Amino acid sequence: MTAPQWPAFYESVASAILTFVDDRHKLFDKIQALAARTTLMDYLKLDNPEFWETRGYEIDPFTIMGVFNRAVTVSHRQSLAKKIAKAVGAVDSEPPEIFHGIPYLDPRHSIFSGPEEMWNLAAVARSDAPWQDAFVFAWDKALELKGNGASMLSIGLFWWNPVSFMALDKISEPWIESRYEIEIPHDKFDGDRYVKFLKELREKTGDISWAEISLEAWQNAKEKKE
Repeated sequence: MTAPQWPAFYESVASAILTFVDDRHKLFDKIQALAARTTLMDYLKLDNPEFWETRGYEIDPFTIMGVFNRAVTVSHRQSLAKKIAKAVGAVDSEPPEIFHGIPYLDPRHSIFSGPEEMWNLAAVARSDAPWQDAFVFAWDKALELKGNGASMLSIGLFWWNPVSFMALDKISEPWIESRYEIEIPHDKFDGDRYVKFLKELREKTGDISWAEISLEAWQNAKEKKE
């Protein structure tokens, strides 16, 4: 199986977004300007001050990545990915031609809660040692906020850093559990439990990229439907 090529693009976008960590209002303005001419971004309500004033007019990295990771057509995902990449200055790579094996968000719930908490999680998740205590603390703080389910957080982290994090979505979970005989954490598991799972997965999968595992899970689910 050919290794998925999408991680390079996603990591390029993530790195570009992270450069705005100390200039978040500028990033908000860029995304707001893009949304004003992109109807598929209307769900963000970026022109609604009542919605964004409580968030300090800051949009978090995972919500930005979610713009091109929702249940819309492939052509729309590609178009949105290109627009987001251009807006944040990630011009080094092209978005994938297909999105097989890349988990997406429920269109009805595509905005993460807590800009400050999500920015903190994003920063430690791209660090040189992303599984340390700082990550556990940031995960637990993000998970405390209403609307941030553990599965949703893991999906966002998988887009953000697919080398170090694995999505626990409804497609990947049963495949990992059966294929690699790893107990999957369920419900609102804390950061310690998630890191324990990641270490077990690394031990079982070795050099296989987690993007490949996610693609295998997608292919297995597709075959069962046919």
